[in-house]
Amino acid sequence: MAKFFISYSRSVKDEVHEILDLLRANGHEVWWDGDIPVIADWWATILEHIEWCEVFIFVVSEKSVQSAYCLAELRYANDRQRPILPFILSDSATLTLPSEIPSRAQRLSYSGNSKEMLGQINMAYASIDWNLHKDIRVRRPSEPLTGDDNLVKQFQKARRLASNQEYEEAKRLFQNVKALDYEEWGKECDEWLARLTSYTFIIDLVKDESTLKRAEQAWQTHVQAYGSSFDPYNIKKKLRKKYIRWGIVLLLLIVAITAGAMVLFNQNAGVTMNTSTHESTLALTGTEKSISDSQTATMSIFAPTLTARARQVSRSSTPRSTVTYTPTQPPLTDTQAPGATNTPSATATAIPMIPLTQTKHADETAAAIQ
Repeated sequence: MAKFFISYSRSVKDEVHEILDLLRANGHEVWWDGDIPVIADWWATILEHIEWCEVFIFVVSEKSVQSAYCLAELRYANDRQRPILPFILSDSATLTLPSEIPSRAQRLSYSGNSKEMLGQINMAYASIDWNLHKDIRVRRPSEPLTGDDNLVKQFQKARRLASNQEYEEAKRLFQNVKALDYEEWGKECDEWLARLTSYTFIIDLVKDESTLKRAEQAWQTHVQAYGSSFDPYNIKKKLRKKYIRWGIVLLLLIVAITAGAMVLFNQNAGVTMNTSTHESTLALTGTEKSISDSQTATMSIFAPTLTARARQVSRSSTPRSTVTYTPTQPPLTDTQAPGATNTPSATATAIPMIPLTQTKHADETAAAIQ
């Protein structure tokens, strides 16, 4: 089955729709501008489908032969060497046919009879010499009524839209400029399309904390490929702010941990100090006790000597007096039998006596030394 492109004026849209349905009902692929999506670039899409088609049907009407758009479509199809089938709706005698319509081309006429029109189309299609209609790549025409500088204006507008963060609209205009003249603008438009695709992807990553690390990696790759001069969303600044914020949080965390560690250290140091002090006190007490015990032991050894010495000192410094002691009963000797009397042979020897006051003084001195 064939691929048809229908060029027409909207003034005969109903008749065109009838031809369209007829071709599709018989298995042909047909495109017209009614199939253009609302969001798509209108003129670029038209040119793409002229390149796609095998046969170009030009619906001849009073309006179509005067339409800048219809004539531009016809010229581009002729430049690409598409077979052109004129489908005449009005009296051709009153119309001036465009020069792009070959004079020898088989002309089709609209009769309102579906079967008859389908027969005309099939016959015309069968008579095409495809050797004369090999595709030739040529420069795409600019959109009519705008001039060649339209591409420059569209490119500039696309740049402004991108800078204003209207990324999807900017992409659409870059696509259009690329489609209209790829040789002149294609490389630059492709670069901007790739740049915007990468940039908008990074924006989505930056908006969520969970993909912040991926955003940083993607941004580094983006900068290596396209530089950082185009940054209307301030991705670089946003990434820096987020990392500064994380740095502050980390710093505060470190400070908090350090403060907690210091408190714990001080508490442990206090316990250790108290324990050490207690142990030192115990050690000191033990040492003092040992010293006291040693002193006591030492004094217990030397006390008798000191006491005796003190008494000697007291004796030497105190006047002596004598008393006569006469025992009433002398002690028994080892040779005397019990019951015998011991008669002294001589008067008892005088024993020196120490006054009580002097004796008490010596005892106190000895006690003080102990």
